[in-house]
Amino acid sequence: MDKIKWTALLLVLLSAGLLILQQSKVGDSGQIASDNVLVTTYLEADQRWRDRLEEISAGPGTYEEKDPQLEVVRQQRPDAEPAVSAAIRLTQSDASLDDKTRAADFLIYRAQGAEHRDEAILKGMKAMAKLDADYSEWQKALLLADIYMPPGFNTTLDAFFEEFDTYVSQPNARAAARYHAAMRRMMLANRGDEAVEVRAAHRARALELAQGLSVGVENDTLMRRQPPDQKGERQPYPTFSVAEKELLFLLNAVTLGQPLPNVEQPAIEGHTDSLAAYRGRTVLLDFWATWCSPCIDALPTLDTLKAELPDEKFEIISINTDAELETLSRFLNERPMPWVHWYVGEYSPWLQQWSIRGFPTYMLVDGEGVLVAKQHGINDEFLTLVRDTACRGTSGVC
Repeated sequence: MDKIKWTALLLVLLSAGLLILQQSKVGDSGQIASDNVLVTTYLEADQRWRDRLEEISAGPGTYEEKDPQLEVVRQQRPDAEPAVSAAIRLTQSDASLDDKTRAADFLIYRAQGAEHRDEAILKGMKAMAKLDADYSEWQKALLLADIYMPPGFNTTLDAFFEEFDTYVSQPNARAAARYHAAMRRMMLANRGDEAVEVRAAHRARALELAQGLSVGVENDTLMRRQPPDQKGERQPYPTFSVAEKELLFLLNAVTLGQPLPNVEQPAIEGHTDSLAAYRGRTVLLDFWATWCSPCIDALPTLDTLKAELPDEKFEIISINTDAELETLSRFLNERPMPWVHWYVGEYSPWLQQWSIRGFPTYMLVDGEGVLVAKQHGINDEFLTLVRDTACRGTSGVC
């Protein structure tokens, strides 16, 4: 009799367990359906928002007239947070492979509007690595992650680039991850606010990543940030072999603590000038354009430096990137800048070779030709460094 009771009790418990499991699955199915709706609804709303921006941009009127309206619409971007949370849940759920892959793709490419987009992009890439061994868009995904998330912003994402080969087996995807990882380390090595030994460690790691990254994929194409050519047309992406050579050049010649290579360039007066001609003096290279407001705002500070530091110890070389030389000439007629000027044009290969990614870019070079600092703005610390470098040994007083 006891055996019968125990058997009956066991059957009751099993039935209850199956019922709970069934209800759980029903609940999971409901959550999966709800999360799919959230993602789809956001994508539709976000596309309408993008279409509205495009409509205003393509409409009549000058940029100055349209900008206030564009700014209003920019502030109306749909809230991405519910959709991002839903997509993360989908990648971790019992949803179908298609639903999971779609959610991971959403996190990689459409989560830029989220507050913690770095975490969303990282979770999307990790999920995709597990879901699709043959995913064909890794280079695009890595490039977008590199653009949206600068190095040092999220150390876990930085590590993902360097540990990518533990997630993915595709040779060209691995090589692309090594390229971006090395570039990101190089950017950290160029941060003047880091200690010298920290910068040296970043550069050493960058060299380790860069050397040999193209082995086995030498002739494959690397998708990377690629500026237009001198005609304003987009240049073809380089092969991994070419990209590796260019990266090693940057690490060995255009990184803090390394001697810059000599450059010969026509000055606007017509004679050929060179960086080597200024050896023995501290030189501030100023990459700029007349349309660049921060460049113009910094001119009074450059005036002060030029007037304050003696010519035999210091020189400024402003390197202009306007589309036309006449634009620079007209500007200088209206606003004199009493120092050296080189004109390289809007799409000079030099900008790519030296990794000039924005304006203004300032590069401080000491009397031995060594790159001392590289940054996009001028602050008090940078001014102190300029003075100390030009007047070495005299506490910044020449």
